[in-house]
Amino acid sequence: MLNRVDIVKAFLDRGLLINPSLLDDEPSVASPQPAPAPKIAPIPTVYKGYSFRSRLEARWAVFLDVLGIKWVYEDDGFTLPDGKWYLPDFWLPTFNGGMFLEVKPEGGFGKEELLKCGLLCELTHKDVWLGEGVPELRVYCFFTFGCAGSGCPKDVAYLSAGIPSYDAAEGENRMYVEPGFYGEIPKDMLYGADLLIDAVGAARGAKFEHGRRG
Repeated sequence: MLNRVDIVKAFLDRGLLINPSLLDDEPSVASPQPAPAPKIAPIPTVYKGYSFRSRLEARWAVFLDVLGIKWVYEDDGFTLPDGKWYLPDFWLPTFNGGMFLEVKPEGGFGKEELLKCGLLCELTHKDVWLGEGVPELRVYCFFTFGCAGSGCPKDVAYLSAGIPSYDAAEGENRMYVEPGFYGEIPKDMLYGADLLIDAVGAARGAKFEHGRRG
C-alpha cells in the first residue's frame, strides 16, 4: 500500500480523490519513511489576545498578519462525515474565497491528519491549507474541492499546491497555484516576492514569552 510520501506525489501528479484505503501505515518499498522525530511539548503562547496552543501556531498568526490575511483562531468545529469531531486551527474568511489553515510540526501530517483535512474540505467545500512546520519560502499543499479536469469526480477533495499571496497573487489575497511543484521555492522564483519574504522573516524571528502576550 502507498505511504504518505507516495500519496502526496500521486496527488500532485494527477489529483487523487481522498480514499481511506490509500492511507495505510504499511511502508512503500520505493519510499521508506524516516524515523519519527522526538515529540516536543508545545508551548502555550498568547498573541493579539489569542491563547494559542503552541508557539508554532502563534508564528503562523504573525505570518498571516504580515501578508495581510485576516484570520480567526479555532473559530468553529465540525462533525466530519466519518463521525469524528474536528476543530481547525485557523479560519481565513477573506483569503482564497474563505479557507481553513491547519498547522502541524514538520512531518506532522500523517494518515489521520490528511484524512481529517480532506474530509473537512469535502464537508465545507472550502480549501484546507496544510501549514507544515515554521513558515518558510515554500510551496504548500492544500486540499481543494472538486476537479476542473474532464472525467474526474466533482464532489471530492483533491490535493493541490500553491504559494500564499505570491507574485501575481500578492494583491489578490489568494493562493498562487503551482501545479506539480512542492517544496522549497527556487531562488530564481523569488523575484517580486518581497512581501512573502518579509512575512517569513517576521514569523521566524518573532519573540514570545511563555504565557504572556506576543
